[in-house]
Amino acid sequence: MKKEKWKKLPIEVRQIIFDLAVSFGFGRNSTINEIDYKFWEDTSPGDIAIDLALKLDDAKKKQSDVGKPIKPTKEQNILSLPEENFKYAEKVIIETLPMFEKAVTKEKMAEMLNERLYRDEITSEEEELARKNGLVVVFGASDDLMEMRGAIDDEFGTEVFLDSKGEVIEECEDDCKYSKAAREKAKSIEGTYGKSGWTFKTKIPCAEFDVFEDGQLYGKGLVFDIESLKFDVWN
Repeated sequence: MKKEKWKKLPIEVRQIIFDLAVSFGFGRNSTINEIDYKFWEDTSPGDIAIDLALKLDDAKKKQSDVGKPIKPTKEQNILSLPEENFKYAEKVIIETLPMFEKAVTKEKMAEMLNERLYRDEITSEEEELARKNGLVVVFGASDDLMEMRGAIDDEFGTEVFLDSKGEVIEECEDDCKYSKAAREKAKSIEGTYGKSGWTFKTKIPCAEFDVFEDGQLYGKGLVFDIESLKFDVWN
């Protein structure tokens, strides 16, 4: 990360990133330039958001303990100590950490979304995070709709064909040869809602996550990198 970007981050955010780097094995005397790409690759805004949210909670508890508002620091003014600490912290991270724009992998995104509840699979902040990182999150709705969020934001039936740019290849009413040829080259995702809930079949490299409803597994979700659609090897 460039020093100019680092200096623009709120001090609280910088401290959390530095503490995480130390937990990865970097010394406390390390400079930001010495924190290598491996750290940025393995650390997501979600990880930082959790720590930031906890710090916000601690600050609120201190205010409550003394019975009166504590004069906010510059950093607390920036973060404004909102009620929904985690969601706000995540928003701060997404908006202020441009160096993460290609650092969140499909595996990290799936890990963040794992064990979500049906109808609450992904937040608007996470949709933006996925979009910025070129990721597409796939999950089922009802028994006949496939939802996509992130780099593709749309809903489909139980099967969709995507070209190398992530554009949908529509089926011709007369099954014309051009549509058929395009679909043969495309990457497909087929969703099925059955006894095990939603499952998906595709040759696109994906990371999976679980979705629950009323304590039961509602089905699987997928995360894939839209860049992977460019490679014919997955057909």
